[in-house]
Amino acid sequence: TYKKKFFLNFFKNIKKLNSQKVDYFIADRYLNFSDIIEVYSKSIFYLFKVIFYSGNKNKNFYINNRDCFNVLYPHLLKSFAGNIQFYLLQSLAIKNFFNYTEARYFINYGEFSPGYKSIYFFLKKLEFPLKIITIQHSYANKNLLFFRNDKKEFMSNSKKLNISPMPDKYLVMGNHFKSILKEFFPGKIEIIGSLKYDVNYFNFKNKNKKKNKSNSGNKFKILICPTIGDEDSLISVINKSKLNNASFILSPHPNNFEQTLKKFKINFKYQFTSDKNKSSIEQLKNADLTICGFSSLVLESIILGVPAFRVISEDHPYFFDLNDGIDFANGHSDFKKVFNKLLSNKQKKNDRITKNIFYILDKKTYKRFWKNIN
Repeated sequence: TYKKKFFLNFFKNIKKLNSQKVDYFIADRYLNFSDIIEVYSKSIFYLFKVIFYSGNKNKNFYINNRDCFNVLYPHLLKSFAGNIQFYLLQSLAIKNFFNYTEARYFINYGEFSPGYKSIYFFLKKLEFPLKIITIQHSYANKNLLFFRNDKKEFMSNSKKLNISPMPDKYLVMGNHFKSILKEFFPGKIEIIGSLKYDVNYFNFKNKNKKKNKSNSGNKFKILICPTIGDEDSLISVINKSKLNNASFILSPHPNNFEQTLKKFKINFKYQFTSDKNKSSIEQLKNADLTICGFSSLVLESIILGVPAFRVISEDHPYFFDLNDGIDFANGHSDFKKVFNKLLSNKQKKNDRITKNIFYILDKKTYKRFWKNIN
C-alpha cells in the first residue's frame, strides 16, 4: 500500500509541476553513489560511538539538573534508523545541485526545522559565495522546539565547528516572530508580511456575513481544524462539552487527512462531515465558528470575520503562544465560557493581532520580498 501511494503521488506531483510551466529540479538526481556509501558507513560508525559514550548516562542527558536519559536516549538511537541518513543525503543532493548550476541564492522556508541546519552547513562549504535566505513558513512560537534556541549556539568563537549553521537573512511575517528570533539569531531580519495572503483570500468576508443572516435558523456550524499533533486534545475537550444545537465540519491538515479522519471517527462523540476536496479556507464559508489547536487557521478565520479560538488540554502539550492575543479555552470547563463569549461577538479586535503577527495585509508582500532578494 505504501509503495502504491508513493508512486501514485510521485506521478501526480510531476504532473502538477509540469502544469506550472516553470523549470524544476529534483534534488535526488544530483546524488552520487559515493555520497550514499559515505553517509551510511559513517552513520553506522557514529551510532556505535554514541552507544559507547552513552553507556554511563553521561551529563549530556541532563536538562536543568534533571536526568532525562530514559526519555532522550531512545530518541537519539531512533534517529539513526533513517532520519539522519535522509537529512544528510538531502543536504548533499542540494549542495551538488548548486555545484552543477549557476544559482547564487538558496531561498527556502525550512527555517530551523529538522534537516535544514545540515543543508545550511553543506551549502556554506561551497567554493563560491551563496546567499541563504529563509522565509518564515507559518505561525511560530517558543513552544515549538526548533524555535527555542540558545544565543550561544550562534555566537562566533574559536571553535567554529560549534557554531550553528544558519541562513544569512531571515524574512519574517511580523513583530511577533521577529522578537523571538532576535533572542538568538545574529543575522539580518526583515519584516515583509505573509506571501500566502497576497492571493485573493479576503473576497468572501462579506459573503460570509450575508450567509450568517440567511442561515440564522439552522444549527450552529462549527469548523474544527486539527493539525498534526493536536487531534487528541481537541477530541478530549470538545467531547466533554455539551453542544446540542451545533453541527460539525472537520477539516484536517492535508498531510495528515486520513489519519485524523480515522481518529475522529473512532473517538469523537458528535456527528460531523468532511470534504477532502475542499480546503479549510473554502470550508470557512459554511462556518459560524472555528475551533483549532495549533493550526494557523485560527488566525485566518479571525481575519476573514469568522469567530475562532484555540483549545488546549492539560493532558496534552500546546504549541502556540498563550499571549498572542487569540482566545483559547483551557480544558472543557473553560470551553463553554469562551464559546459563549464569541457567540456574543466579544472577540478581541483582530487589527492588533493581524499587525503583530502578519505586519500588514496589503497584497504587496511579494514586492517587499523581491526588494530583500535583489
